[in-house]
Amino acid sequence: MSQSKKKNFNIAILGLLTAIMLILGLTPFGTISFGAISITIAHIPILVATLMLGLKEGFMLALIFGVFSMTKAYLAPVGLLDPLFQNPLISIAPRLMIPIMTHLMAQATKSLNKTVGATLAVITGNLSNTFFVYLSMYLFVRDKFEIAAGKSAITAIIGLVSTSTFIKTIIVVIITVPIVTRIKVPKHYLN
Repeated sequence: MSQSKKKNFNIAILGLLTAIMLILGLTPFGTISFGAISITIAHIPILVATLMLGLKEGFMLALIFGVFSMTKAYLAPVGLLDPLFQNPLISIAPRLMIPIMTHLMAQATKSLNKTVGATLAVITGNLSNTFFVYLSMYLFVRDKFEIAAGKSAITAIIGLVSTSTFIKTIIVVIITVPIVTRIKVPKHYLN
């Protein structure tokens, strides 16, 4: 297969994943609610792109996701913490860690069963999103975070992480792993 056809294929898949990510970000489909717990799944296309197409493609989607998060924080903040995402160190920088951490774990687990490796990579990418967003909030906007949360940053982070991270991780794995392990992309289409 020619290089131009491979490039066109990757661009088409990236376009599709970008559209899915934006639809998830702009509609209620991007959030699954269980009572008081809301789980965002809008970052799943980043995980899929990273595992199926590569680090560069995942990084491009993460950048789009970060810029989208920042724009949404400016134009339509909903939650108490949304204004904090107007800072690119909160909205963009942590999102760029999703494909990096996903890719590193995928490389580290190459020798394992495909499903096990994908599961570990998805868990790592998903948790890196949570970890780096909260770390960035703590490091760069702790005072604003504490005002918005109404308590110390550490107390708020522990509360936020403990209530939803485990459930979110399970849901993201259930959705993402079958996609990246079952969809067969012919090797000659990939870079």
